[in-house]
Amino acid sequence: VVTRYGTLQASYETDFLEVPLNGVHSWRLSLQDKRGQPVTEADIDLTADMPEHLHGMTTTPLVQETETPGHYLVRGMNFHMPGYCEVTLDISGAGSRHILRFNLIVGENQGAADTGHADES
Repeated sequence: VVTRYGTLQASYETDFLEVPLNGVHSWRLSLQDKRGQPVTEADIDLTADMPEHLHGMTTTPLVQETETPGHYLVRGMNFHMPGYCEVTLDISGAGSRHILRFNLIVGENQGAADTGHADES
């Protein structure tokens, strides 16, 4: 996912082919700037919401920078019901703030979601 103006891009990986349903797991986030350079020392708040159900996850994921520049570990991801979910990264640091959003379908028809979008703020 790339911000509207291309200033940041983010991607994630899990150890699963599909995002797990009802299983606490971790994500590995990668952040790069518009030149493709790793973004370090970012403060990242991650939330996941199901707008059609007006609630989020049952866990509060923790985001921690790893030893690899631009890489962050997210612990505590748990999608407890199937359906459309928006995972939002609120990223701040070095005097700027960015909102990135991954749109997912968890459970049934996981391939139906788009790749995500970004808001610049």
